[in-house]
Amino acid sequence: MHLPTTYTFAGNFYSIDREEEAKLRNRIEALKKTLSKKQAVHLTLVTTYGVAYGKHIGIVQKQVVMDDLFV
Repeated sequence: MHLPTTYTFAGNFYSIDREEEAKLRNRIEALKKTLSKKQAVHLTLVTTYGVAYGKHIGIVQKQVVMDDLFV
């Protein structure tokens, strides 16, 4: 079974760089084009350890980490 390249395992915090942020923004815009004006897109990342704080974390509106799922 081949998983899309968007599924990766990180052994530490997930880091978003400029290139990754651009990809996420493009995906959000593509999704918005298919929705009505009343619908909104909220970027939520489900990660093992969370998202690393940095310059590009502002694109993420919500994080779900392993502890949120299994506590």
